Amino acid sequence: MLRTTAIEDGFGVRVHGADLAGDGLADTIPCLERLLSEHLLVVLENAGLDHDAFVALGKAFGDLASFESIDFPGHTLKLTNVGADGKIRGADDPIRRNIAGDALWHTDHTYMVKRARYSLLRAEVVPSSGGETQYADTRAAYDDLPDSMKQRIDDLVALHSIVYSRSLVGVDFGTEEMRKRLHPIPQPLVFRHPVTGRKSLYVASHIAEIVGMPTREARKLATDLIAHATQPKYVYAHRWQPGDVVVWDDRATMHRRADYDDLNEERRLHTMRVLEDSDLYDPNATYEYT
Repeated sequence: MLRTTAIEDGFGVRVHGADLAGDGLADTIPCLERLLSEHLLVVLENAGLDHDAFVALGKAFGDLASFESIDFPGHTLKLTNVGADGKIRGADDPIRRNIAGDALWHTDHTYMVKRARYSLLRAEVVPSSGGETQYADTRAAYDDLPDSMKQRIDDLVALHSIVYSRSLVGVDFGTEEMRKRLHPIPQPLVFRHPVTGRKSLYVASHIAEIVGMPTREARKLATDLIAHATQPKYVYAHRWQPGDVVVWDDRATMHRRADYDDLNEERRLHTMRVLEDSDLYDPNATYEYT
């Protein structure tokens, strides 16, 4: 049995004394999954995991996303403002625009054929102030919606696109071939959790369209729902310390990176995504947005 404490002024739990790298990992994972189903977010403070142990933890949860074509070979993606030369990226670095997308409220991999069930973050280097990861409880946000809004949105399908969300921060994916490869993916606007049966808003800055709805109306609805779900009463901001690991259920949360002095202070974290099928996706269908 894991020892836990509730997070004050937020949601989720802190877990103490979990066996995350030893022979007991196989027994720990079902306990963590139960906590995630109930609380959506688990904080493992100063977990003491090196890179290999972190990857082993991710693999114990299930199939991991691969990032070979994005950053470097492996199942982890480096989230950092530091370039390959070891220097902080300058103000004119084009990659900075893509990194800026992390500051938008989003849910991981909703724009992929396999979406994220869980995401994990491990901190290595953190700035002296700012740079928190903010998490929104979209399950509580759904619960608090008026019944009329729930009836309006319960059966809607949204199209998620990384091309669209990155356009919000000035990133142009360029070629038509790239845009076609990164085509929109349908996801339910309201997600019913397979374990608890509870509903949550499944929203993100990636939403470009809602099926059957004019573009302007769809984007306003998505924006309004995100604004509702990110009110302070639904948000927990994790102030990172080196060694911390946070795990969360992507199907009932959103997250974003808070601002920090990224031209002068280094921030380096590693993330993994545990995948599952995006069950509305039809490989024979064509999904487009305006």
